[in-house]
Amino acid sequence: MHSHQIAKYKFEVKEFDTPSEGEAQTSLYCQPTEYEFSFLDHNTGHLSIIFKKSVNVEKASEIARILQDNVDCFSITKY
Repeated sequence: MHSHQIAKYKFEVKEFDTPSEGEAQTSLYCQPTEYEFSFLDHNTGHLSIIFKKSVNVEKASEIARILQDNVDCFSITKY
C-alpha cells in the first residue's frame, strides 16, 4: 500500500558563502505555508533548492516568482 503527502511552500531567495571555494552560492529556501512533509515536521529540517553557481540572486528571484505563480504544492508518494 502506498502513502501520499503534500507540502505547500513560499520561496525565499538566500545567498550563502561556500568557504572552500570562496564565492557565494544562491538557493531557494522553501518556507512551509500550509502543509509540511511529516519527515520535516517539528523543525527537524527544511527543504531548499540549491542552484548552480552560475545562477545569481536576480535569476534566482525570477525563478522563485515563476515557481510561486505556477506551483501549487509538492508531493511525495511512498510505495
